[in-house]
Amino acid sequence: MDNTPLTPTQGKRGKPLQKFDLELVEKLAARGLSYKQLAIALGMNIKTVKKHRTLNPALQEAIDRGRVKGLTEIANSLFESALNGNTTAQIFYLKNRSPDDWRDRYEQRVDIKADITALHLDAMRKLVPVEGESEVETFPTDSK
Repeated sequence: MDNTPLTPTQGKRGKPLQKFDLELVEKLAARGLSYKQLAIALGMNIKTVKKHRTLNPALQEAIDRGRVKGLTEIANSLFESALNGNTTAQIFYLKNRSPDDWRDRYEQRVDIKADITALHLDAMRKLVPVEGESEVETFPTDSK
């Protein structure tokens, strides 16, 4: 794809729009660089990179292509390490590819529905007798 920005700059004030070394941009993006890190590596301000991503579709495509290539390379490397007996790689792969089946802890959810008012009244009856009911229940105290 052509590396020419979409917006012409002739007759306009300000700096001319930049051209990028798309091959270099793709290689840097493959290394997992953020937009800020990419801008620093290219020797420019992040605002410039962000502006040109929209003005120059080839720039954004190079970044996207690089990120996919980098991710693919790492994923393949992890997969090969797991196949070759790297236990840590195997665990990492399984936990991330199938987290519902491979995790260190399982969460259990228990819903308890109770009538708090009834429980409270029952506890109060044990402390203060109601007419016609037995004496107040005493609770043992720890006295040493």
